[in-house]
Amino acid sequence: VGAHAWRTAAVFSVTGHLGYYALLVQAIRWAGAPIATVIIGLLPVSIALTGNWVRRELPFARLVLPLALIVCGLTLVYVVELEWQSVVQGRSGADWALGIAAAVGALVLWTSYAVRNAQFLREHPHVSSTTWSTM
Repeated sequence: VGAHAWRTAAVFSVTGHLGYYALLVQAIRWAGAPIATVIIGLLPVSIALTGNWVRRELPFARLVLPLALIVCGLTLVYVVELEWQSVVQGRSGADWALGIAAAVGALVLWTSYAVRNAQFLREHPHVSSTTWSTM
């Protein structure tokens, strides 16, 4: 494994792990776990859309129904929890805004990490996924 792979692993480590978790912790702190969970729960949707946008493996029309079902499921699961949390916790508008921004930032970082990581492994078949995951 060469220097390029190590540099890539370092960038992925900082953005995909440290950055993601730092933003997620702040999202939970400022907006509460339910809000952060709903936004992070969109990862399957964001990864599918971004990954398909990068590689164009499927027509987007084929993704609409499954992704819509995921979003509907998340909405149904958390709508009551979100209403309860907003009444009980009494967070300020600034806290909510910062928390939502941090959660969206975490979503963007992990989506980017997942798509770029898969792309790296496809472009470097000589690097085994086992070796790559231990770097």
